[in-house]
Amino acid sequence: MRKGLALAPDDDVLHMNLGRVYLGRDQPNKARFHCGQAIELNTHRDDARECMCLALLMMGRNVEAHKVLSPALRDRMPLSRYLLASSLAIRNEDPIGARRWLEAAAKVYGNRPEILEELNRIPAPSSPR
Repeated sequence: MRKGLALAPDDDVLHMNLGRVYLGRDQPNKARFHCGQAIELNTHRDDARECMCLALLMMGRNVEAHKVLSPALRDRMPLSRYLLASSLAIRNEDPIGARRWLEAAAKVYGNRPEILEELNRIPAPSSPR
């Protein structure tokens, strides 16, 4: 892939794929760089935003991860992105936000086991007295 990148440095797909490889090799700095290049070349690459978000989370940069992922969050999106948004909300100490993302996922995908499992991990909101 690096040879391909040398031939086509402005190829967002190559940068995205290289970012995923580095993420899988536990090299978040390199993953962040290549995913960032993919986003810069094509601002509609939501998959690159997910990858970059994961790299930033690996680096402990939760707030920055949220900023990167936010433009990719919509009413309808892949289930993995709902779960990532929920996980990110938990890391940022926002259980209400996490529950909202999971409830939105359930509306789109139904009560799938992975959604219910995550919902059960979040404390139910307390009712006002």
